[in-house]
Amino acid sequence: MNGRKLVEQQSGGGGRLSEASFGTGVARLRPIGNRASLPRPLREPANVSPGSLATARRMIRERSRRHNFFDAGLFADPAWDMMLDLFVAEAEGRETPVMNLCLSSQVPETTTLRWVKTLEHAGVFIRQKDEHDQRRVLVRLSPSAAKSLAAYLDEAA
Repeated sequence: MNGRKLVEQQSGGGGRLSEASFGTGVARLRPIGNRASLPRPLREPANVSPGSLATARRMIRERSRRHNFFDAGLFADPAWDMMLDLFVAEAEGRETPVMNLCLSSQVPETTTLRWVKTLEHAGVFIRQKDEHDQRRVLVRLSPSAAKSLAAYLDEAA
């Protein structure tokens, strides 16, 4: 099943979601079967306030909802989208592979990779090999970036 059909199925086929909304990386995603057969330990969830987590989730939801009404390219801010996604993932104890950031940032894979590299050099992101699957690279917020983002989100709550 290609990424476009997967997105159409998930959106009921009538939504405005498309492969273009999620970048070119979606077309190459393949189903991996029953995830329950691949137990992965969660990381310890980050200690964040319920208010900052709720604000981050609301911002992600609102940013995504805009694409129902306007072209996604009008509001491209991949660095911010990736930071919010990483913040929520870490608060939930989830690991985030680079490819997941391609989906959350809704820009082409090459743009995502360029931003990940830029944010890593700026000390915002930390990249590391997945210890369970050496083919994957995981990304997380640096401790200082996570602290700053939590403070920002607390203030915005």
